[in-house]
Amino acid sequence: MLKSPLLRIYRFLYDTRLYHLVFWLLYVLFWAVLFQPSDRILIALLKSAAVLSFHAGASYFNNYYLLQWFLLKRQYLTYLFSLLLIIALATFPLAIIYHRFFNLGDEVRDSIWTWRFFLANGVSILLTVAVTTSLKLLKSWYQEERRTQALQKVNAQTELKFLKSQINPHFLFNSLNNLYALTLMKSDKAPEVVLRLSSILRYVLYETTEGKVPLEKEIEYLRDYIELEKIRLGERAIIETDLDGDFKQLQVEPMIFLTLVENSFKHGAARQESGAWVKLQIERESDNEIHFHVSNSRSREKSTSTDILNPNNNGGIGLENLRKRLQLLYQGRHRLAIREDVDSYAVDLHIQL
Repeated sequence: MLKSPLLRIYRFLYDTRLYHLVFWLLYVLFWAVLFQPSDRILIALLKSAAVLSFHAGASYFNNYYLLQWFLLKRQYLTYLFSLLLIIALATFPLAIIYHRFFNLGDEVRDSIWTWRFFLANGVSILLTVAVTTSLKLLKSWYQEERRTQALQKVNAQTELKFLKSQINPHFLFNSLNNLYALTLMKSDKAPEVVLRLSSILRYVLYETTEGKVPLEKEIEYLRDYIELEKIRLGERAIIETDLDGDFKQLQVEPMIFLTLVENSFKHGAARQESGAWVKLQIERESDNEIHFHVSNSRSREKSTSTDILNPNNNGGIGLENLRKRLQLLYQGRHRLAIREDVDSYAVDLHIQL
Protein backbone atom coordinates (compact mmCIF):
# COMPACT_ATOMS: atom_id res chain seq x y z
CA MET A 1 0.00 0.00 0.00
CA LEU A 2 2.90 2.35 0.69
CA LYS A 3 4.46 1.75 -2.68
CA SER A 4 1.36 2.60 -4.68
CA PRO A 5 1.23 6.42 -3.99
CA LEU A 6 5.00 6.70 -4.51
CA LEU A 7 4.72 4.77 -7.75
CA ARG A 8 1.92 7.04 -8.96
CA ILE A 9 4.00 10.13 -8.11
CA TYR A 10 6.99 8.65 -9.92
CA ARG A 11 4.91 7.83 -13.01
CA PHE A 12 3.41 11.34 -13.02
CA LEU A 13 6.83 13.01 -12.75
CA TYR A 14 8.24 10.72 -15.43
CA ASP A 15 5.37 11.10 -17.90
CA THR A 16 5.25 14.91 -17.53
CA ARG A 17 9.06 15.25 -17.36
CA LEU A 18 8.68 17.29 -14.19
CA TYR A 19 11.55 15.29 -12.73
CA HIS A 20 13.83 17.81 -14.47
CA LEU A 21 12.27 20.59 -12.41
CA VAL A 22 12.50 18.54 -9.21
CA PHE A 23 16.18 17.83 -9.81
CA TRP A 24 17.09 21.47 -10.39
CA LEU A 25 15.08 22.69 -7.40
CA LEU A 26 16.94 20.24 -5.17
CA TYR A 27 20.26 21.15 -6.79
CA VAL A 28 19.61 24.87 -6.26
CA LEU A 29 18.77 24.22 -2.62
CA PHE A 30 21.96 22.18 -2.19
CA TRP A 31 24.02 24.90 -3.86
CA ALA A 32 22.47 27.65 -1.71
CA VAL A 33 23.19 25.82 1.53
CA LEU A 34 26.72 24.91 0.47
CA PHE A 35 27.94 28.17 -1.08
CA GLN A 36 25.67 30.90 0.33
CA PRO A 37 25.32 29.99 4.02
CA SER A 38 25.57 33.58 5.28
CA ASP A 39 22.76 35.01 3.11
CA ARG A 40 19.09 34.87 3.88
CA ILE A 41 17.52 31.77 2.38
CA LEU A 42 15.58 33.61 -0.33
CA ILE A 43 18.63 35.62 -1.43
CA ALA A 44 20.78 32.47 -1.38
CA LEU A 45 18.25 30.62 -3.52
CA LEU A 46 18.05 33.45 -6.06
CA LYS A 47 21.83 33.67 -6.33
CA SER A 48 22.14 29.93 -6.73
CA ALA A 49 19.37 29.82 -9.34
CA ALA A 50 21.09 32.57 -11.37
CA VAL A 51 24.42 30.73 -11.33
CA LEU A 52 22.97 27.29 -11.97
CA SER A 53 20.92 28.45 -14.94
CA PHE A 54 24.22 28.55 -16.87
CA HIS A 55 25.16 25.17 -15.44
CA ALA A 56 21.84 23.87 -16.71
CA GLY A 57 22.37 25.35 -20.16
CA ALA A 58 25.76 23.68 -20.50
CA SER A 59 24.37 20.39 -19.14
CA TYR A 60 21.40 20.22 -21.51
CA PHE A 61 23.49 21.21 -24.50
CA ASN A 62 25.90 18.42 -23.60
CA ASN A 63 23.21 15.80 -22.96
CA TYR A 64 21.06 16.46 -26.00
CA TYR A 65 23.67 17.51 -28.58
CA LEU A 66 27.31 16.83 -27.75
CA LEU A 67 26.65 13.28 -26.54
CA GLN A 68 24.72 12.48 -29.73
CA TRP A 69 27.07 14.27 -32.09
CA PHE A 70 30.41 13.12 -30.75
CA LEU A 71 30.62 10.90 -27.67
CA LEU A 72 28.23 8.16 -28.86
CA LYS A 73 30.05 8.20 -32.19
CA ARG A 74 33.36 7.71 -30.33
CA GLN A 75 34.80 11.03 -31.42
CA TYR A 76 36.34 11.53 -28.02
CA LEU A 77 38.78 14.36 -28.72
CA THR A 78 36.16 16.38 -30.59
CA TYR A 79 33.71 15.80 -27.75
CA LEU A 80 36.22 16.89 -25.09
CA PHE A 81 37.16 20.02 -27.03
CA SER A 82 33.49 20.94 -27.62
CA LEU A 83 32.60 20.38 -23.96
CA LEU A 84 35.47 22.56 -22.73
CA LEU A 85 34.46 25.25 -25.21
CA ILE A 86 30.86 25.26 -23.97
CA ILE A 87 32.03 25.44 -20.35
CA ALA A 88 34.39 28.30 -21.16
CA LEU A 89 31.63 30.20 -22.93
CA ALA A 90 29.34 29.78 -19.89
CA THR A 91 31.89 31.26 -17.49
CA PHE A 92 31.91 34.71 -19.16
CA PRO A 93 28.25 35.62 -18.50
CA LEU A 94 28.74 34.22 -15.00
CA ALA A 95 31.56 36.71 -14.45
CA ILE A 96 29.26 39.56 -15.51
CA ILE A 97 26.52 38.38 -13.15
CA TYR A 98 28.94 38.13 -10.24
CA HIS A 99 30.37 41.56 -11.04
CA ARG A 100 27.10 43.47 -11.51
CA PHE A 101 24.46 41.75 -9.40
CA PHE A 102 26.23 40.09 -6.49
CA ASN A 103 27.04 42.20 -3.48
CA LEU A 104 30.73 41.40 -3.16
CA GLY A 105 33.59 43.24 -1.52
CA ASP A 106 36.06 45.22 -3.64
CA GLU A 107 38.79 42.63 -3.21
CA VAL A 108 36.50 39.80 -4.25
CA ARG A 109 35.10 41.86 -7.11
CA ASP A 110 38.61 42.50 -8.45
CA SER A 111 39.36 38.76 -8.45
CA ILE A 112 36.40 38.03 -10.75
CA TRP A 113 38.37 38.68 -13.94
CA THR A 114 41.30 36.50 -13.00
CA TRP A 115 42.09 33.04 -14.33
CA ARG A 116 41.38 31.58 -10.87
CA PHE A 117 37.74 32.71 -11.10
CA PHE A 118 37.27 31.21 -14.55
CA LEU A 119 38.98 28.00 -13.51
CA ALA A 120 36.88 27.63 -10.34
CA ASN A 121 33.61 28.26 -12.20
CA GLY A 122 34.67 26.04 -15.09
CA VAL A 123 35.32 23.20 -12.65
CA SER A 124 31.96 23.75 -10.93
CA ILE A 125 30.15 23.68 -14.30
CA LEU A 126 32.09 20.57 -15.26
CA LEU A 127 30.98 18.94 -11.98
CA THR A 128 27.32 19.72 -12.76
CA VAL A 129 27.73 18.43 -16.31
CA ALA A 130 29.30 15.23 -14.96
CA VAL A 131 26.37 14.70 -12.56
CA THR A 132 23.69 15.29 -15.20
CA THR A 133 25.55 13.23 -17.80
CA SER A 134 25.79 10.31 -15.35
CA LEU A 135 22.06 10.53 -14.69
CA LYS A 136 21.37 10.74 -18.42
CA LEU A 137 23.51 7.68 -19.20
CA LEU A 138 22.04 5.78 -16.24
CA LYS A 139 18.53 6.53 -17.50
CA SER A 140 19.48 5.44 -21.03
CA TRP A 141 21.00 2.22 -19.68
CA TYR A 142 17.88 1.50 -17.62
CA GLN A 143 15.58 2.11 -20.59
CA GLU A 144 17.75 -0.12 -22.81
CA GLU A 145 17.65 -2.85 -20.16
CA ARG A 146 13.87 -2.63 -20.03
CA ARG A 147 13.64 -2.80 -23.82
CA THR A 148 15.98 -5.79 -23.86
CA GLN A 149 13.96 -7.57 -21.18
CA ALA A 150 10.71 -6.80 -23.00
CA LEU A 151 12.20 -8.13 -26.24
CA GLN A 152 13.44 -11.27 -24.50
CA LYS A 153 10.00 -11.77 -22.99
CA VAL A 154 8.33 -11.38 -26.39
CA ASN A 155 10.83 -13.78 -27.95
CA ALA A 156 10.27 -16.31 -25.16
CA GLN A 157 6.48 -16.04 -25.54
CA THR A 158 6.80 -16.44 -29.31
CA GLU A 159 8.96 -19.53 -28.88
CA LEU A 160 6.54 -20.97 -26.33
CA LYS A 161 3.63 -20.46 -28.69
CA PHE A 162 5.59 -22.16 -31.44
CA LEU A 163 6.46 -25.10 -29.19
CA LYS A 164 2.86 -25.43 -28.04
CA SER A 165 1.63 -25.23 -31.64
CA GLN A 166 3.84 -28.23 -32.37
CA ILE A 167 2.27 -30.23 -29.54
CA ASN A 168 -1.36 -29.72 -30.54
CA PRO A 169 -1.18 -31.16 -34.09
CA HIS A 170 1.17 -33.88 -32.87
CA PHE A 171 -1.33 -34.98 -30.22
CA LEU A 172 -4.31 -34.63 -32.55
CA PHE A 173 -2.60 -36.70 -35.24
CA ASN A 174 -1.94 -39.56 -32.81
CA SER A 175 -5.48 -39.42 -31.40
CA LEU A 176 -7.06 -39.51 -34.84
CA ASN A 177 -4.89 -42.50 -35.70
CA ASN A 178 -6.27 -44.27 -32.64
CA LEU A 179 -9.83 -43.36 -33.59
CA TYR A 180 -9.23 -44.57 -37.13
CA ALA A 181 -8.04 -47.94 -35.84
CA LEU A 182 -11.20 -48.34 -33.73
CA THR A 183 -13.49 -47.45 -36.63
CA LEU A 184 -11.76 -50.06 -38.79
CA MET A 185 -12.55 -52.63 -36.12
CA LYS A 186 -16.12 -51.27 -35.92
CA SER A 187 -15.60 -50.92 -32.19
CA ASP A 188 -18.51 -49.80 -30.02
CA LYS A 189 -16.00 -47.68 -28.11
CA ALA A 190 -15.46 -45.26 -31.00
CA PRO A 191 -18.22 -42.84 -29.80
CA GLU A 192 -16.60 -42.67 -26.36
CA VAL A 193 -13.27 -41.92 -28.00
CA VAL A 194 -14.87 -39.07 -29.96
CA LEU A 195 -16.43 -37.70 -26.75
CA ARG A 196 -13.17 -37.77 -24.79
CA LEU A 197 -11.21 -36.39 -27.72
CA SER A 198 -13.72 -33.55 -27.94
CA SER A 199 -13.21 -32.81 -24.24
CA ILE A 200 -9.44 -32.78 -24.68
CA LEU A 201 -9.57 -30.51 -27.71
CA ARG A 202 -11.88 -28.09 -25.86
CA TYR A 203 -9.31 -27.89 -23.07
CA VAL A 204 -6.39 -27.44 -25.47
CA LEU A 205 -8.07 -24.83 -27.66
CA TYR A 206 -9.93 -22.73 -25.10
CA GLU A 207 -8.41 -23.19 -21.65
CA THR A 208 -4.66 -23.22 -22.29
CA THR A 209 -4.30 -19.92 -24.11
CA GLU A 210 -4.05 -17.62 -21.08
CA GLY A 211 -0.88 -18.93 -19.47
CA LYS A 212 -1.05 -21.07 -16.35
CA VAL A 213 -3.99 -23.34 -15.54
CA PRO A 214 -5.07 -25.03 -12.29
CA LEU A 215 -3.10 -28.23 -11.79
CA GLU A 216 -6.38 -30.08 -11.15
CA LYS A 217 -7.54 -29.23 -14.69
CA GLU A 218 -4.27 -30.42 -16.15
CA ILE A 219 -4.66 -33.71 -14.28
CA GLU A 220 -8.23 -34.08 -15.53
CA TYR A 221 -6.91 -33.57 -19.04
CA LEU A 222 -4.35 -36.37 -18.48
CA ARG A 223 -7.11 -38.66 -17.18
CA ASP A 224 -9.04 -38.19 -20.43
CA TYR A 225 -5.96 -38.99 -22.45
CA ILE A 226 -5.22 -42.11 -20.39
CA GLU A 227 -8.80 -43.29 -20.84
CA LEU A 228 -8.33 -42.97 -24.60
CA GLU A 229 -5.23 -45.14 -24.38
CA LYS A 230 -7.04 -47.72 -22.23
CA ILE A 231 -9.70 -48.00 -24.91
CA ARG A 232 -7.10 -48.38 -27.64
CA LEU A 233 -4.89 -50.90 -25.86
CA GLY A 234 -7.63 -52.90 -24.16
CA GLU A 235 -6.20 -55.77 -22.14
CA ARG A 236 -2.79 -55.57 -23.77
CA ALA A 237 -1.50 -53.23 -21.04
CA ILE A 238 -1.89 -52.73 -17.30
CA ILE A 239 -2.20 -49.03 -16.52
CA GLU A 240 -1.78 -47.84 -12.93
CA THR A 241 -2.35 -44.20 -12.00
CA ASP A 242 -2.08 -42.25 -8.76
CA LEU A 243 -3.35 -38.79 -9.58
CA ASP A 244 -5.17 -38.01 -6.35
CA GLY A 245 -3.82 -35.45 -3.93
CA ASP A 246 -4.18 -31.96 -2.52
CA PHE A 247 -3.49 -29.86 -5.61
CA LYS A 248 -5.75 -26.91 -4.78
CA GLN A 249 -4.42 -23.42 -5.52
CA LEU A 250 -1.54 -24.83 -7.54
CA GLN A 251 -1.07 -23.45 -11.05
CA VAL A 252 1.01 -25.04 -13.79
CA GLU A 253 1.88 -24.26 -17.37
CA PRO A 254 -0.48 -26.31 -19.56
CA MET A 255 0.50 -29.49 -21.39
CA ILE A 256 3.81 -29.87 -19.56
CA PHE A 257 3.24 -33.57 -18.78
CA LEU A 258 1.57 -34.59 -22.04
CA THR A 259 4.74 -35.46 -23.94
CA LEU A 260 5.98 -37.81 -21.24
CA VAL A 261 2.62 -39.56 -20.84
CA GLU A 262 2.10 -39.82 -24.59
CA ASN A 263 5.59 -41.27 -25.13
CA SER A 264 5.11 -43.85 -22.40
CA PHE A 265 2.28 -45.31 -24.46
CA LYS A 266 3.48 -44.62 -27.99
CA HIS A 267 7.05 -45.87 -27.57
CA GLY A 268 6.37 -48.36 -24.80
CA ALA A 269 3.09 -50.15 -24.21
CA ALA A 270 1.76 -49.72 -27.76
CA ARG A 271 4.73 -51.67 -29.17
CA GLN A 272 4.09 -54.77 -27.08
CA GLU A 273 1.54 -57.41 -27.91
CA SER A 274 1.16 -58.44 -24.26
CA GLY A 275 2.58 -57.85 -20.80
CA ALA A 276 2.83 -54.09 -21.25
CA TRP A 277 2.44 -51.73 -18.31
CA VAL A 278 2.40 -48.02 -17.57
CA LYS A 279 2.64 -46.36 -14.14
CA LEU A 280 1.81 -42.72 -13.62
CA GLN A 281 1.99 -40.71 -10.41
CA ILE A 282 1.77 -37.04 -9.41
CA GLU A 283 2.41 -36.01 -5.82
CA ARG A 284 2.80 -32.76 -3.96
CA GLU A 285 6.14 -32.71 -2.15
CA SER A 286 5.85 -29.26 -0.55
CA ASP A 287 3.72 -26.14 -0.72
CA ASN A 288 4.92 -25.28 -4.22
CA GLU A 289 6.79 -28.35 -5.50
CA ILE A 290 5.33 -31.33 -7.31
CA HIS A 291 6.85 -34.60 -8.43
CA PHE A 292 5.68 -36.20 -11.66
CA HIS A 293 6.68 -39.81 -12.31
CA VAL A 294 5.91 -41.99 -15.30
CA SER A 295 7.41 -45.37 -16.15
CA ASN A 296 6.56 -47.94 -18.76
CA SER A 297 7.60 -51.30 -20.07
CA ARG A 298 9.47 -51.55 -23.32
CA SER A 299 10.07 -54.19 -25.89
CA ARG A 300 13.30 -56.11 -25.60
CA GLU A 301 13.92 -55.38 -29.24
CA LYS A 302 16.73 -52.94 -29.98
CA SER A 303 15.75 -49.31 -29.49
CA THR A 304 15.41 -47.19 -32.59
CA SER A 305 15.98 -43.50 -33.12
CA THR A 306 12.25 -42.95 -32.92
CA ASP A 307 12.28 -43.60 -29.17
CA ILE A 308 11.84 -40.04 -28.04
CA LEU A 309 12.56 -40.98 -24.44
CA ASN A 310 15.95 -42.26 -25.49
CA PRO A 311 18.40 -39.68 -24.03
CA ASN A 312 20.70 -40.15 -27.02
CA ASN A 313 18.01 -39.15 -29.48
CA ASN A 314 17.99 -35.47 -30.43
CA GLY A 315 15.26 -35.63 -33.04
CA GLY A 316 11.48 -35.42 -32.95
CA ILE A 317 9.12 -33.04 -31.30
CA GLY A 318 8.71 -34.74 -27.95
CA LEU A 319 11.49 -34.55 -25.40
CA GLU A 320 13.48 -31.74 -27.01
CA ASN A 321 10.32 -29.66 -27.16
CA LEU A 322 9.62 -30.37 -23.49
CA ARG A 323 13.15 -29.47 -22.43
CA LYS A 324 12.94 -26.12 -24.21
CA ARG A 325 9.59 -25.33 -22.61
CA LEU A 326 10.87 -26.24 -19.15
CA GLN A 327 13.95 -24.08 -19.67
CA LEU A 328 11.81 -21.12 -20.68
CA LEU A 329 9.08 -21.56 -18.08
CA TYR A 330 10.87 -23.04 -15.07
CA GLN A 331 14.51 -22.09 -15.47
CA GLY A 332 16.39 -23.14 -12.35
CA ARG A 333 13.17 -24.53 -10.85
CA HIS A 334 12.92 -27.98 -12.37
CA ARG A 335 14.79 -31.30 -12.52
CA LEU A 336 14.19 -33.81 -15.31
CA ALA A 337 15.70 -37.27 -14.90
CA ILE A 338 15.36 -40.13 -17.40
CA ARG A 339 16.34 -43.70 -16.59
CA GLU A 340 16.52 -46.45 -19.18
CA ASP A 341 16.77 -50.16 -18.38
CA VAL A 342 16.65 -53.21 -20.57
CA ASP A 343 12.90 -53.62 -20.20
CA SER A 344 11.63 -50.25 -18.91
CA TYR A 345 11.78 -46.46 -19.12
CA ALA A 346 11.25 -44.12 -16.17
CA VAL A 347 10.99 -40.34 -16.06
CA ASP A 348 10.94 -38.13 -12.98
CA LEU A 349 10.13 -34.44 -13.22
CA HIS A 350 10.30 -32.12 -10.21
CA ILE A 351 8.88 -28.62 -10.65
CA GLN A 352 8.72 -25.70 -8.25
CA LEU A 353 5.52 -23.96 -9.27
